[in-house]
Amino acid sequence: MEKLLGIDYGGHRIGLATAAEATSLAFPLQTIRYDEITEAIQQIKDICVQENVTTIVMGLPKGQNGGIGEKAKEVKMFSEKLTKAIEVPIEYEDERFTSVIAAQHMKQKGKKEHEFRTSLDQEAATIILQSYLDRIHE
Repeated sequence: MEKLLGIDYGGHRIGLATAAEATSLAFPLQTIRYDEITEAIQQIKDICVQENVTTIVMGLPKGQNGGIGEKAKEVKMFSEKLTKAIEVPIEYEDERFTSVIAAQHMKQKGKKEHEFRTSLDQEAATIILQSYLDRIHE
């Protein structure tokens, strides 16, 4: 069974979500806080082994016009380093507005802004992964 890991990359926090492709449902997993990229990559590598991940779905922050900006280049560089460390293929999914949507989801759940900062990245990763699943199962 295919197991996917969704990633919402950030400068000091990385949100993770997981899904079995057969179920077509993504779920929040955890948020990684890090100071060094190597630290984050090792944690993701460990999770991929523990969870038997077969594909990583990385959120790619495109501009409103669909172009690749500085943040997207940063994500691509992180992905290249991650690819060198693990042998799991990486797919990209447009992540425009996922943080805004994630914040709206958290507010709808009745959480105050200061309460959901720790789970916001996980929620964004879940949205990215769910978007990918919806697209491939169309």
